[in-house]
Amino acid sequence: MKAVWHTLSFLGVFVVGMLLSFFVPLPEWVYNPNITLVALYILMCLVGITVGGEPSTLAAITKMSPRLLLLPVATLVGTFAGALVARLLFPSYLLKELLAVASGFGYYSLSCVIITEKYNATLGAVALLSSISRELMALLLARPFAKIGGNLAPICAAGGTSMDTTLPFIVKATAPEYSVVCIYHGVVITLFVPFGVGLALAM
Repeated sequence: MKAVWHTLSFLGVFVVGMLLSFFVPLPEWVYNPNITLVALYILMCLVGITVGGEPSTLAAITKMSPRLLLLPVATLVGTFAGALVARLLFPSYLLKELLAVASGFGYYSLSCVIITEKYNATLGAVALLSSISRELMALLLARPFAKIGGNLAPICAAGGTSMDTTLPFIVKATAPEYSVVCIYHGVVITLFVPFGVGLALAM
């Protein structure tokens, strides 16, 4: 029950933000993307302080299994399997289109631009919504994912965002030592995004 309320609290803050943007005339600086970037850097700095300030955490990192290096592969396989299932639910889309959308892995600022330029704006919009949805799910459901699927589940669910926006939430839902895994996973997945989208559209 505590995990549910924890998730609902984040959702409530998100909804409040949306309502403010709809009904309250906010100053221009609020919409500056640099504000979000600064907040993200502060969050990542705090995570780093938590990891560096706990000797037991650093010791746990050195003892982590080398199999964790294969975690991005698990994310790739699971995401593309989801795209195959989506093909059954959305038969109007070609398989390559769904694979291209899935290859965004939450990195909407890159994937939707590539898809819009190389394919069309409609699929680019779908990719944008898909990646934003993935990021929001990872933010809001990190704790339930960890409880149900283990500590690696929210990392895979976050896709490329595990190294930045969702990192603090995943660490809070799991343990500080998983921050290194999150960053490694996010970097590998993010590097794959342009290649994955391009390969899918070339099918």
